[in-house]
Amino acid sequence: MMPTRVWIGLVCGVLTAASVGASNSTADRDVEMRARQALSKFDRADAPGCATGAYRDGRPIFKHAFGLANLEGGSRIDARSAFGVASVSKQFTAAAVAIAEQEGFLSLQDDVRKYLPELPDYGSKITLLHLIHHTSGLRDDWTLMRVAGHDPGERIDILRMLARQRALNFEPGTRFLYSNAGYVLLAEVVERATRQSLREYARKKIFAPLGMRNSYYRDRPGQDPRLVTAYVAGEGGWREKDMPETAARIGTQGVVTTLDDYAAWATNLFADRSRLAGGVALTRRLRETGTLTDGSRVPYAFGLRPHAYRGVQTWSHAGSGWGFKAEVMIFPELALTVAAFCNNGSYAAPVALAVADAVLPAPVPSLVNSAPASISDADLNRLVGTYREQTLGLPMFVAVEAGALRVSGDAVERRFEPMSGASFRAEGNIEIEFEPTQQSPAVRFYQRGRDLYGSGIFDRIEIAQPTPQQLSTYAGRYFSDELNSTYVVEVRDGALTAHVPGADQELATVYVFRPTIVDEFADTEQAVILRFERSAGGEVRKFVLNAQFGRVQGVTFERR
Repeated sequence: MMPTRVWIGLVCGVLTAASVGASNSTADRDVEMRARQALSKFDRADAPGCATGAYRDGRPIFKHAFGLANLEGGSRIDARSAFGVASVSKQFTAAAVAIAEQEGFLSLQDDVRKYLPELPDYGSKITLLHLIHHTSGLRDDWTLMRVAGHDPGERIDILRMLARQRALNFEPGTRFLYSNAGYVLLAEVVERATRQSLREYARKKIFAPLGMRNSYYRDRPGQDPRLVTAYVAGEGGWREKDMPETAARIGTQGVVTTLDDYAAWATNLFADRSRLAGGVALTRRLRETGTLTDGSRVPYAFGLRPHAYRGVQTWSHAGSGWGFKAEVMIFPELALTVAAFCNNGSYAAPVALAVADAVLPAPVPSLVNSAPASISDADLNRLVGTYREQTLGLPMFVAVEAGALRVSGDAVERRFEPMSGASFRAEGNIEIEFEPTQQSPAVRFYQRGRDLYGSGIFDRIEIAQPTPQQLSTYAGRYFSDELNSTYVVEVRDGALTAHVPGADQELATVYVFRPTIVDEFADTEQAVILRFERSAGGEVRKFVLNAQFGRVQGVTFERR
């Protein structure tokens, strides 16, 4: 018999308003008290906020609401408010594909070109299962659009961009690398195979059977009184910031849902009996992780990632739009789920983790990560320096901070605590390990765990120091037919810069590049790396672009 199910849904943030529904049990009151205490630091009464609830077997234990659904009108979020959940949408898209297979519309082993013949033939079959498990090798569509400087107005814009790509990031089935493009294509496949919109197909096959009356794919403009407004905080205060191309990217994102509706989905996903037509066989399928050609498993199922948190098996997924953020965590062994949805542009993970810590039982000591070890200042200092990933060219900067390491270079600075020997761990179970050596300083470290950046191997480098005259040799106009974009490369204030003339307003970025090794430059804030190539005579003739930590690799720009 399955243990009692407790589903914790947190729609971004904190608990500040009065409870709108509460359980009488002492245990439930203790959970509420711990959650309140853990989340109080996120409280902003005059800012976009959250609704939160706890569910047991689909029934609410308590609910809370706080913050503003709309700043201009001053309306407040309540427990019925709807939120965009960004990439948490992938689990619904993957479910729709699995249902379409059960109904005979398609096979997960089909070549994607069976349904989308306009895609290039790369010489290797890309299956629908490759797309689901992020093992296709396809370049990420959002990253392509970002570096091209173009917002997609419609899905056809993304399909045309993908059709222009002449290469993959890797051979299909040989690696795992998160790519949103796969789920945009899956949405198109479902629609072509079933001859129904994904919005309508999901409504009939997923949302309606589960009683999710306020959930849908937002594939068109429309008035939804429950949908909160998405915001981001800037120097001038809060500003409305939804994903401008939501309709174009249906599949990889686009689902709108409410707290109660998501609890219904989560409850059914691990229930002994499924309310979906495919039954338990379907929900089991949705929990199957992918397999690479070498037989190894990938850390991804049908829109869910398996891993451990506090020694407990966890299935999770994050969602990141401009203003909407989401995080869901499901603990099958405890039949427990934690979710966080946000409309304030903040990452939901810290909020979800705070709720998980409040709800989870005391951890088993043998299953909890070992306590940080101590390491001498001398040993720490020999690790300080700049390191470069071997294939992507991504730099990482290692510094010492109060008995630990501070590592930056991937847009988020992280503090790594020493664990044992030359191993260090940061929040989220991210690990790095320095190569044992008698040399001083250290010469290499390895990234451990899921979602490696390229090879995951970082070698110490000495930063190149080009002179102003040498920098000027890179200046010019470069064109990529794969992106249909021109980069203007210039020297400004002693740094190499690039911009896309005529870029869409939201993507009109000026990249500022700093040298790493000779002929290679990185904008670490934007996660873009340029590797220049020269002719036999030494003249700069083109560059190759890598972006978003490897989600786009090898895009060539020719000098004009």
